[in-house]
Amino acid sequence: MLRSLLSALGLAIATLSPVGAQQVPTTGFQADLDSLVARVIRIHPRPWAHTSREGFLRQAEALRATATADTDDRVLAGIMRLTASLEDGHTSITDLGPAGGKWYPVRFYLFSDGLWITAVTPEHQELAGARVLRLGSTAADSAVARVLPLFSADNEWGRREGAALLANAVLERALDIVSQEDSLLLETTKGRATLRAIATGNGDVSWWQYGEISGPPGTHLVTAFGGRDADGYRDPARNADLPLHLRGRRAYWWTYLPRDSTVYFAFNNVVAKSRFSQFTLMEELGQALGRVDSAPGASQRFILDLRYNSGGDGSLTPAIVNEFVKRDRSIGRRGRFFVITGGKTFSAAAGTVIDLLRHTSPILVGEPIGAAFNACGDAGHSLLPAHQIGLAVSTNCTLVTALDDVRVIPVQVPASTSGEDYFAGRDPPVDAILSAPAPYPEVISTLRQRGAAAARALYAEQERRFGSIAWWQPFSWEELNGAAYDLLDQKRVDDAVAGFEISARRFPKRWDAWDSAGDGYRAAGRDADAVAAYRRALDLAPDNWNASHQKQAIKELTGR
Repeated sequence: MLRSLLSALGLAIATLSPVGAQQVPTTGFQADLDSLVARVIRIHPRPWAHTSREGFLRQAEALRATATADTDDRVLAGIMRLTASLEDGHTSITDLGPAGGKWYPVRFYLFSDGLWITAVTPEHQELAGARVLRLGSTAADSAVARVLPLFSADNEWGRREGAALLANAVLERALDIVSQEDSLLLETTKGRATLRAIATGNGDVSWWQYGEISGPPGTHLVTAFGGRDADGYRDPARNADLPLHLRGRRAYWWTYLPRDSTVYFAFNNVVAKSRFSQFTLMEELGQALGRVDSAPGASQRFILDLRYNSGGDGSLTPAIVNEFVKRDRSIGRRGRFFVITGGKTFSAAAGTVIDLLRHTSPILVGEPIGAAFNACGDAGHSLLPAHQIGLAVSTNCTLVTALDDVRVIPVQVPASTSGEDYFAGRDPPVDAILSAPAPYPEVISTLRQRGAAAARALYAEQERRFGSIAWWQPFSWEELNGAAYDLLDQKRVDDAVAGFEISARRFPKRWDAWDSAGDGYRAAGRDADAVAAYRRALDLAPDNWNASHQKQAIKELTGR
């Protein structure tokens, strides 16, 4: 059936029905599925970048076959799962339709230590700041595992934001988390409570972008911090009792931290002008950077916090990046410019981070962004006809690197935030920055300025702290390798060897790291180590482009 289906579809698919079945009437959900698949194939420039066309159509056909027998809520969940299988955060179900607009008045958020309640209806304010143990009869971690595959995302970090969907009563029933849609029994670290579902008829799911202080449409929620609602976080001047990341959730604002000689700029939405701010984005950023320009010796660091920024107007990115490029001799120097990121950092915000990495020297702090170097966006929006389900499909893809399989952009200073941290008023990313010397100690600059022993000691300490974290990257191989060769040219052989050894230790599966180490050892007169390094390079990649050099070196050094 799949072969005939593919033949009928071609590149301009109009229906999911098998050949010869066009006369069979379609149900509402079948028509929605047909529309979804046709739009993905017709509009998306790279729909099969992370999944196969055959697998996607097979999944769609299976869902279509059960649409008439299955319950509406399960089919809706299936449509979301199908869309999310493309692994493109901009190609997503943006609205569950009127029938899906049934919400529990609660905001769930997935921290590093589990699922927590960050905002809730005032009736159950005591639950704000509680870790969730069970939803109905389902353990919290099991409920999270069921709902995340329904959330469209570029990578695992972006997908974690999908825990917010557990506030939807229709999806909870579809996933067998609860047995009925009207009430949700929550078991938390602060006790039990039953929440009543609110049928709003508004199935918009884009509210997850507004942050963990906001809730589903048609609900009014309060947080654990003095009972503030979302509006209470607009003005940072009124929230001096809160940690920096919570003081102001308007699009942008900044402050100077005199004790730490640091400018902190909260960048929560890529927008030219916020109605909650007196100044435009570029005016506000100009003022913050003007503080640095006016007293360059007094400003040791600049923190650009994008961890709550899910995007906006990407056309603003070049101007933003250019402001930091112009200051590459002041606050843009290595070890002084920090960018805080997290899974919510997405779309235009992710593009800003990527361009900053390409044109400046920021230190990424926090957790990986919810996007990859190669990503799609500029989504076109439509409604699936039968049930008015909102669908967004990417219309443009950007290729930054040939490494298309790399979905996670690593972080130089990992700093995850747990629920315990969050509700205790701690801020691990900012704390990691302010507790370190300025400029922040980096292996490459330490190697250049203080030599081999200091660089080895620094790397050993960083490896002890972060070595088990897969998304930690203290330096790029290319930059460290280049720095080590520069030192070799300067006759600082011992320092060069240290750089090559740290590189091979960090990237042990790169043949070129061992090839470079061989060059360093040879220059230092450590012939046996050089031979071992060259052989390691050949073991990893026998046909690498420099293999002849390695074989010749081994022959010369061993006399064979």
